[in-house]
Amino acid sequence: MKRLLFITVISIITVYMIYSVEKLNRGLIAMQSEKTAVYIGWRLSFSDPEGTTFTLSKSAEIAPKEEKIIYKGPLTNFIDKNIADNEIIIYKLKTFVNEQQSGNEETFKIKTGKVPKPYIDIPLSGNYTFQQITLADLDNDSEFEYIIKQPNYNVDPYQKEGYWKKSETTYKI
Repeated sequence: MKRLLFITVISIITVYMIYSVEKLNRGLIAMQSEKTAVYIGWRLSFSDPEGTTFTLSKSAEIAPKEEKIIYKGPLTNFIDKNIADNEIIIYKLKTFVNEQQSGNEETFKIKTGKVPKPYIDIPLSGNYTFQQITLADLDNDSEFEYIIKQPNYNVDPYQKEGYWKKSETTYKI
């Protein structure tokens, strides 16, 4: 009886995990990796069938109608080694399943010309720092939101002098 109950519980948990996966977009991102190159990457979805391919195109903001396909295939990243200094590039990603377009088209705009950094800055509005950060799709729009906990000190009531500090304001998420 215990074994049957155990198998039933595991089955329910497995079904829940399969159907509770967040429905996220491709997460298209572009960042300048060198003075003359831009790295473009996107997500492969858990539910993508075999035969999923992508088409990546680019255009300059000053001439958006002059769109040029720069990649076609199954990979989820590409390095564009043909960029000009100090221009705004619009990358457009389309997903295809068995040569039929599937899902929404995604775009990402990047301005070239700065000294490349190996990360993307996300400025915080306000004069504060944070202690913890996590990602989740809170509003079901297929994009991750950043959830930041501030202020940046402990709130756990640990029984050690100086460990726990009462917040002067309410904690914010």
